[in-house]
Amino acid sequence: MHYYREYYLRCQRHFSTLFYIQAIFFYNHCVEEKKSYQILQLAEDNDGYVSVAEAKRFGIPQIYLTVGEKEGQFKKVARGLYVKRGYPIDPYYVLHFTYKKAIFSLSSCAYLHGLLPKQEEMEIYLPQNYMTNGIPGCKVRHLSPAKIGLGFRLLVSPSGRLVPSYDLERLFLDILENEERFNAKEFVSLLSSILKKGIDNEILFDYAEKMGLLSQVKLALKML
Repeated sequence: MHYYREYYLRCQRHFSTLFYIQAIFFYNHCVEEKKSYQILQLAEDNDGYVSVAEAKRFGIPQIYLTVGEKEGQFKKVARGLYVKRGYPIDPYYVLHFTYKKAIFSLSSCAYLHGLLPKQEEMEIYLPQNYMTNGIPGCKVRHLSPAKIGLGFRLLVSPSGRLVPSYDLERLFLDILENEERFNAKEFVSLLSSILKKGIDNEILFDYAEKMGLLSQVKLALKML
């Protein structure tokens, strides 16, 4: 009788352990499924993009993005940034994510305003003390703190994200100051297009005075 009792208890313990192992496995599987669904939903809600920091705010560890990349659900487009399969890569948003202090200027600014087609190279301004070893696919120019913030404005990137750039008044002055970067036809066309879109002359003259371009602006306005 004692033998059967010991046998029964051993079976019960074995069954109990197996049950808990299965329960734990099932629970972990449900958690993983939930996290995987959440990360995909987060991407859908953000036009395909998910950052590691954003995922962590929702309690989703980076491993789910890493696994998602291995399984082909996501593509890593920058350090800490992923895009869901099927969504186009927005180089403007990716660059802004990577270089937070970069501001899109000149032809890139004109593109974001709808004045130029997409260019092969992006053009950006960086603060004077922001050192880089060059940024692939970009023309970079460093400006003083007083000049880099003049006319700052958020514009909409191709994927619908807000990225830093400039208003039309500042764009007009940048093009005027960098005439050598454009051919003659494009130079005149861009300035004329900006004027057609509508600019505030008071703001334009204020910027021009601060940039030392007041006489050039007045001459340009007479000629256009």
